[in-house]
Amino acid sequence: MAVQKVRITHTGANNVGELYLADVGRRNSLGGGASIYEYGQDIYLHPPTTDINPVTGVPYLNYVDLVATSQVLLSIDRGIIYTYSNGDFAGTLTVVFL
Repeated sequence: MAVQKVRITHTGANNVGELYLADVGRRNSLGGGASIYEYGQDIYLHPPTTDINPVTGVPYLNYVDLVATSQVLLSIDRGIIYTYSNGDFAGTLTVVFL
């Protein structure tokens, strides 16, 4: 059985720069400190660009494929992804179920 995935794409609309998906993939089991609950697993989306990432040597990606976990679905419904796809900055992100 295939795992349901979601492709989140940064369109570059609304003059929004790099986005950090803070509510996706929280590391709740690490340490239990209050601040650990506020940060995701370093998932960044960049506007479409040809700039090269100096660390990896490849262009920055403007999309990410995520497993449709409860955290991802919650973000699509009312979190960061919602804000930039349907909320105040609608059109900045697109959401496609793969």
